[in-house]
Amino acid sequence: MKKILFLLAFTLLWVTGAMAQTSNITFKVDMRGYTGAAYTTVNVNGSFNSWCGACNPMTDANNDSIWEVTLPLPAGAIEYKFTVDGWTGQESLTPGTPCTVTNFGFTNRAYTVAGNAVLDAVCWNSCNTCTAPPPPTYPVTFKVDMRGYTGAAYTVVNVNGSFNGWCGACNPMTDANNDSIWEVTLPLTAGSYDYKFTVDGWTGQENLMSG
Repeated sequence: MKKILFLLAFTLLWVTGAMAQTSNITFKVDMRGYTGAAYTTVNVNGSFNSWCGACNPMTDANNDSIWEVTLPLPAGAIEYKFTVDGWTGQESLTPGTPCTVTNFGFTNRAYTVAGNAVLDAVCWNSCNTCTAPPPPTYPVTFKVDMRGYTGAAYTVVNVNGSFNGWCGACNPMTDANNDSIWEVTLPLTAGSYDYKFTVDGWTGQENLMSG
């Protein structure tokens, strides 16, 4: 009986020790630079999971295109890469880049597990973080009817605002059909702007009433 209890205790200690030797490693990949076919899930495949395909799916809980997963891994060197929908698509990493190792003609990412770690989010196919794409712009058309204008003679009407640094003459408007309605279309990002119409840069400007 004592022998059985000793074996059970030894087994428990061995299992506990084995579990303690793993570290939680968080993998992250930024898919904003991905240009391949449509996918449903991003996976991480590596020497630690026998390149199993779909067995370690990643998630993008906040829909920011950065997928991640945390895995318990034993200490030591690993190779890995990111794939989509199992092995439907995979990274094509450049040999010789700092985060990679090439063995037997295959280039993979390399990392040495030495404790809990959250790896930086890297761009698909790259060792680097992704550069954020510029925000989308939308065409906004400004129009002003100058038939009520009573100031000095002018050559050009301009639109000046917070979107162009109140630059003066940098956004001239046109009156293509000579109906005294001047207009210009500008690409603007989403947001709120202040603006006013001016003539010949800042030679004359609107005098708007507050409220």
